[in-house]
Amino acid sequence: MTVMKRRSTELAYQQSKVAIAENARDKRELLLESALISAAEYGVQGLVRDKIALQAGIASSLIYKYYGDMTALRETVIKTAFDRGNIAVLYKSLTIEDFKKRNTNQTLAKQLCEYLMKP
Repeated sequence: MTVMKRRSTELAYQQSKVAIAENARDKRELLLESALISAAEYGVQGLVRDKIALQAGIASSLIYKYYGDMTALRETVIKTAFDRGNIAVLYKSLTIEDFKKRNTNQTLAKQLCEYLMKP
């Protein structure tokens, strides 16, 4: 193999590794977004593996590949909801004790109260 062909092959290999990594990251994000949507409606305890995967258009086995198990996915959903200030997910998913354990900041607590006061 010539030096030029070898470099071309190495470059193609590196590009394919990057594409695979981006594809995996996209699938992981799709699963998380689908789980967030479901959690806003049913709470994290109402998350169903097959429903999340179907909504994301991805095989349900990938939840285990990317998150390990449903418990880890539920924790990721809650953490993401806190990070994004997603009140609907938090309202459906957590109790007052959960908020106390997580040292919820006052702004988020105020937003949750406002959410609860909506007609």
